[in-house]
Amino acid sequence: METIVKCENVCKKIGKKEILKNVSFEINSGDILAFIGPNGAGKTTTIKLMLGLQKINKGHISINGYDIKKNFVKAISKVGAIVENPDTYMYLSGYENLKMAQSLYGIHDEAELQAIIKKIGLEKRIKDKVSKYSLGMRQRLGIGLALVNHPNLLILDEPTNGLDPEGIRDLRNLLKELAKEGMAIFVSSHNLAELESFCNKVVIIQNGVIIDSAKTKDLKHNISEAGSVYTITIDSNKKLSKKYELLDEDKVIIKGNKEDVSKAVSDLVGLGKKIYLITEQELSLEEAFLKKTGGNKID
Repeated sequence: METIVKCENVCKKIGKKEILKNVSFEINSGDILAFIGPNGAGKTTTIKLMLGLQKINKGHISINGYDIKKNFVKAISKVGAIVENPDTYMYLSGYENLKMAQSLYGIHDEAELQAIIKKIGLEKRIKDKVSKYSLGMRQRLGIGLALVNHPNLLILDEPTNGLDPEGIRDLRNLLKELAKEGMAIFVSSHNLAELESFCNKVVIIQNGVIIDSAKTKDLKHNISEAGSVYTITIDSNKKLSKKYELLDEDKVIIKGNKEDVSKAVSDLVGLGKKIYLITEQELSLEEAFLKKTGGNKID
């Protein structure tokens, strides 16, 4: 896979306050990377540095092989971004907004425009004024505007803010489709439950420092290994000693690692219990985040 973004030991100070400390991560084509952390952790600052909206004090960010400081125009030329709410002209139609965005890039291709409209699912409402759009429709139009310059990197800051479940679903499906086509997507959001459903990589930042970076499933697995929760289904949990945590009439809860489960199974078999099923309760991304940050919630 091609590396689209390479962030190497990036530091940022504002006055005497150190906002980012040696921040490093990579995004490859086809990745949807969740960039998560508590408020004030440095997420928005990182986005501003990636977009050239603030200067990097130390370190390097390269996009498509071009250093953001040395070759800004080429680095940013294939980047699309929505920071919070997309900027649109509310008194114009969705079509007119997209047509205007095309003209700013010197593009005049109706077939391309129609392809974007179809991709964002606004064919039936594209001629309506944006003022009549729902928030979800405006968000999809915003992504359409970000796609006009043929980007291979999409940067989204809080893309699900204010969206209803249907709007979130539509956005999720659109991002997954774009990633399948090879686009690299960087998403910063507080909605961890939603990020878990479509992001394949996670970077956790706390107090300006990257404290973990991994594939989503690996992050949850690595954290849970130290203390997972297992459910053992047996014929009956009646008359078991108080050392076991019981659930329903036929389940035993074991908190620990695989060795603890093995010992529990041996014990239960020795007590004449029949073992039917052993399942591990998978850690959610939010639970993994809270364990990793010591309970430092995203507000």
